[in-house]
Amino acid sequence: MLDIGKAGGKTANLRTRLRGFSRSGQGLYDSHRGGRRIWQLADHAALLVAWLATPGRDAEDVERRLIRRFEAVHGRIPFANRTRGTRRKSPQQ
Repeated sequence: MLDIGKAGGKTANLRTRLRGFSRSGQGLYDSHRGGRRIWQLADHAALLVAWLATPGRDAEDVERRLIRRFEAVHGRIPFANRTRGTRRKSPQQ
């Protein structure tokens, strides 16, 4: 596992997330930061892209939980993740 991310937020669905991931691998600008790290790996062509559909569940919550679970097992967050998931802003902000 190299990157845990979410799709289905306010602006990104699975198609746009995978497109951004691919664009970053082609050297084109995209905001997919995890993709930038993954494409620098020597064996990036052998990597598998997979996803888990979670209909009816909050994408940010699922992302945070999966990253925490990964960290509990492996002692660190996935290679391409820079944070432990999206942080919600409090209602006052």
